Amino acid sequence: MEYIKIDKKVKVLKALADPLRIGIVKILNCEEEICVLRDKFDVKQSNLSQHLNILKEADILDTRKDAAWVF
Repeated sequence: MEYIKIDKKVKVLKALADPLRIGIVKILNCEEEICVLRDKFDVKQSNLSQHLNILKEADILDTRKDAAWVF
């Protein structure tokens, strides 16, 4: 059971090891819309989606949808 806790911590640390993902977390901590990230960082939508997915899989990000907007 202890290995599960360690694996979870490793996953979180790996997710936060990328400077872009640190920036994403900082911006989204203020509950900004995802579209703000495209304007803030010079990355393609597909690249941004991959980073967001890594953060979500590590339980660092939680998203919610309000009509067409994703927060």
